[in-house]
Amino acid sequence: MLDKDHLLEGWLKREGEVFTDRGDDRGGPTKFGLTLKLLRSFRHDPDIHPSVLQDMGWPEAREIIWKVFAEDTGFTLIEDPLLFEVLWDAAGNHGPTQAVKLLQRALMIQDDGVFGPVTKEAIRWLHPLQASLLFQVQRERLYALIASRNKEDNDHDGIPDALENLPGWINRSAGLTEKIAWSIKAPA
Repeated sequence: MLDKDHLLEGWLKREGEVFTDRGDDRGGPTKFGLTLKLLRSFRHDPDIHPSVLQDMGWPEAREIIWKVFAEDTGFTLIEDPLLFEVLWDAAGNHGPTQAVKLLQRALMIQDDGVFGPVTKEAIRWLHPLQASLLFQVQRERLYALIASRNKEDNDHDGIPDALENLPGWINRSAGLTEKIAWSIKAPA
């Protein structure tokens, strides 16, 4: 069973509650892992000023996060809390479609980005911990691909933005991988 409050506490710990608007972050203005673009879409208002996001409190943000990345994606149908959490966190980091593609690659099925009946059935083929770890492998491969291909330097400091962000991405992923590893029971 999913513990919404516990999952949202983990999200907040990973994302933080500081408003950022860094040139090396392609997401643009961000707070709680929510981008200004996502907030504008969620509220159906393309003119929301960044200060609205900056002033947003955690109670409102948590409701948006749960609605957009858990309910609207259909991920709440995933019964295993760890598999849910890695997929849900990746949806916040990469977008829901990319998160589903990573899951589909981990499950070795067509990666069309649709969380439909084929993907839901394929989840049953593996132990949830196995699926979670294989998902994390796919996620780390994506980080490596992004870092090797994206040479943009929006903050003009001579270092590609993706390389600047790579340590944070790896730490985020590693924290979830450690959580998966510690959940495995030792043999009696």
